[in-house]
Amino acid sequence: MEFRGPEWVIGKVYISMDAWHKYRERMEEVVLRHGLVSPFYRRDMIDFDNFGLRRGNMFTDPWGCKRMFLQDGLQGQVVEHPLKEWEAWRGYSLPNPDDRIPQEGAPIVPWEVVEEAVERAREAGG
Repeated sequence: MEFRGPEWVIGKVYISMDAWHKYRERMEEVVLRHGLVSPFYRRDMIDFDNFGLRRGNMFTDPWGCKRMFLQDGLQGQVVEHPLKEWEAWRGYSLPNPDDRIPQEGAPIVPWEVVEEAVERAREAGG
């Protein structure tokens, strides 16, 4: 088998907060050295000790799933879900993406926040 194309493959590299926390400036140096992976990253953009929601919290996400975050910086585990019984499907309502963007294991994101992030990326050359 030979790989002849495409020349570029769209992808995303995600570095979890627990990795940032553990490797700190060393991780930052790797990201800065490989700008193609994260072209908009600038030194000191990440607070290595801020896990935000993902530090020992429990919350219900926009899908109605109750999540528990047992390990700082990693995705939470669903410990209770809204569809325990099939009958619950009749009354279940999905989050409306026109209102805000639902995310897995995180609070919903207002469209204004997304628009601001896009504008910052444009200003940074993206």
